[in-house]
Amino acid sequence: MRSYLPLLLLLACSAPDRTGTLIIGHGGGGTSSAHPLDSEASAVEALSHGADGIELDAQLTADGVLVAYHDAELRGAAPCPGKVNDLRWEELERCAAGPAPIVRLEELLPRLASEYPGVDFTLDCKLFAEGEWWPYMELFSDALAALHARPELRGRVLVECQITDFLRLVQRKAPGIRVSYYATRFSGAVDTVKANGFAGLTIDHALLSAAEVAEARAQGISVTLFGVDGAMSHRAALAKHPDRLQTDAPVDFAR
Repeated sequence: MRSYLPLLLLLACSAPDRTGTLIIGHGGGGTSSAHPLDSEASAVEALSHGADGIELDAQLTADGVLVAYHDAELRGAAPCPGKVNDLRWEELERCAAGPAPIVRLEELLPRLASEYPGVDFTLDCKLFAEGEWWPYMELFSDALAALHARPELRGRVLVECQITDFLRLVQRKAPGIRVSYYATRFSGAVDTVKANGFAGLTIDHALLSAAEVAEARAQGISVTLFGVDGAMSHRAALAKHPDRLQTDAPVDFAR
């Protein structure tokens, strides 16, 4: 009997076909990178290998500075327990909160935009408010609008969030900015996107089929899939023909 093992090994090792799908590095270079997620080094690694863009987690300091940070609580003990939103930027900058410095997005993104023309920047907005909810969302959306207004970033920022009220605020304050609804299930997600005039839908690759991706795209919705990190999952996700693929191994697509 003929063995198909060599063919399977060849397929597993070869670069998957990315035609028609933008490759976005999750947290920069993804979990496959030697650099921490949301760090400048991780972002540069992904873009230098030819990624079409990067996704970074965005949080807001107490004085309205956008920073790249994922967790709800700062890692480690003293001197900085609590949330990013507990602290002003000067206080946060002094924290030993991880293995890489926390970066200000208003400084990092314009620098990357100049160095890597044509790439875009997805901001997964983590709404971990310490104070009152609505004033916090107003301040957060103001900061995003100011970021998007920078000439080098206009049209190159995509905002993701699970909170529809927040996405509507961002749309109102930053005309022309793209927003994507981060859904935890496909059922009802297309209706939510359409009802609010959002540009896209972001969802775990495992939660929907190729037919559901096609259904969303047929209604003019840009589909971003995430939750992939290697050749087999890349192929399975790309076979669904999403508009964007957030991957933990963007180096697999190096060019």
